[in-house]
Amino acid sequence: MKKIKLICYLLLLGQFIYSQETISTITKDYIANANKPSSELIKKLDAYPLESILETCKEQLSDSLVTVRKAIYEMVYIIALRKHNENGVNKAINMLISGCKDKDGGIVYTNLNYLKYFKSNDFDVEARIKLGLMAREGSYYFEQVVRLTGFVGITDLTYDYREMLQQKKYPNNKVRWALHIALARLGIKEEADYCLNRIRKLPISDDVVYDLLPDIVYVRSKEAFDYLLELIKSNEKSCSSSNPNSDAKIICAYRVIRLVAPFINDFPIKTDKGGDLIDRDYDKMLITVRQWIDMNKTSYTLNIQVY
Repeated sequence: MKKIKLICYLLLLGQFIYSQETISTITKDYIANANKPSSELIKKLDAYPLESILETCKEQLSDSLVTVRKAIYEMVYIIALRKHNENGVNKAINMLISGCKDKDGGIVYTNLNYLKYFKSNDFDVEARIKLGLMAREGSYYFEQVVRLTGFVGITDLTYDYREMLQQKKYPNNKVRWALHIALARLGIKEEADYCLNRIRKLPISDDVVYDLLPDIVYVRSKEAFDYLLELIKSNEKSCSSSNPNSDAKIICAYRVIRLVAPFINDFPIKTDKGGDLIDRDYDKMLITVRQWIDMNKTSYTLNIQVY
């Protein structure tokens, strides 16, 4: 009996060592092809537990080469999203947050962007504490950090952000605007009203649609989305045509539909992974969406778990 147990143990140990060597080999191949990473290499990792992959990746993060660290963080991000339902997503997020203290600014910026693609409830207590410290210390790319903390829902920062605005610690308009919209996302109604009222005063144009409406979407308040649905119902022609040979103005509804579609639960129109509208029959789509708005304008709900 003991002999059988010993054999089983050795077999399991052999499988574990083999798996670790395989993960290590794939990781090294991925690093070697950092400029043109292969999706096939990523698919090979699907056979292994997320936590084992992260342990192997962690060993490479002390490498002195920026290209190596950058490739590893990219792998952590991709694998964690692919294996989102497995144990270890919290560890992946914490690894990416730790990477936001990397001496290479490019890695910091990229990691902050990676973190936006997880769900807010994926961030555990450790991750929230780390992000809170980054916000209070005024880390690199502070504007992006502030927006991230608003999305994650770190309400402990409400007082800090209000103090920063009051004391004008950050005179930069972009940073101050980020503080306002983060407070709005954190549920401060007067801040949500402030942000929405500022945009309501502006005439709708290409610049407003592309540069400011995404921030109103980020705020994720019912009042903000009510305003966006009003724009979809409007027939005012204020946006430029996608046809480069035409100077004619068109309604902005189609672009606003694209902005709101991923964030309204049970919205009748969907977008692909790139954020483009799947439905290409725009006239029919507009009729469908406007009818949906008339039927659901008081009862629709928003997805607050995503950035």
